[in-house]
Amino acid sequence: MKFKKQSQHGVWAMIFAPIILGIIFSNVNWYHLLFVITWTLSFMTFDHILFYFKKRKKRIPYLKSGLLLCIVTTVITCIIIVNYPQLIYFYLSMIPFIIMNLYFSISKKDRLIWNDIAGITNFAIGGLMSGWIGNQALHFEVFILTMLFFIGTVFFVKTMIREKNNPQYKLYSWVYHSIALIAVIFIHPLYLLAFLPSLIRSIVFYGQGLPMKKIGIIEIVNVCWFVIIIALI
Repeated sequence: MKFKKQSQHGVWAMIFAPIILGIIFSNVNWYHLLFVITWTLSFMTFDHILFYFKKRKKRIPYLKSGLLLCIVTTVITCIIIVNYPQLIYFYLSMIPFIIMNLYFSISKKDRLIWNDIAGITNFAIGGLMSGWIGNQALHFEVFILTMLFFIGTVFFVKTMIREKNNPQYKLYSWVYHSIALIAVIFIHPLYLLAFLPSLIRSIVFYGQGLPMKKIGIIEIVNVCWFVIIIALI
């Protein structure tokens, strides 16, 4: 067996930020610890399986690791579901987006923005689940804020790396960030403070040719700011 290390630092922010938001909007309890563990292992499981599908003949050890992680994840998830049976509906709602990720990966189209949006949707559902564990309530703000924020992240990263020479994509990014900024004001005026840095960095850093590590650091700082401001509001 071989274990794959996730090299994209920003992905870890996408994994944990929605869960933290769910806790912020509800109440923390020790089941959140179990949920963080199983959520992390779930991502690692899926990451290994996708890696296998990309180059099946050369990646069998990673598939074995993915299956082992899947077993551990399933056991912990069952413990949580016994106490919060309604979570099964959240997991079921994730299936279409998991299928989309599998399809794009197998078709070698995993760089399409629709693949990223499918993944972000599942991360946002994770935020809803975290909130449900906290006080058995649906905190749709967590879902909306997560979707708006991280889709902006996708646009920014693409304009910095793969679409850095595409002026049309730059326009998409700036327009999206502007719309997202206006949209969150209608949810809560102070959310402007959480989203404004995203618009600023999409403009200021565009065309600077930053290495991937620095882009990842920028995104981690931006996510931390986002979560802290939401928590304070």
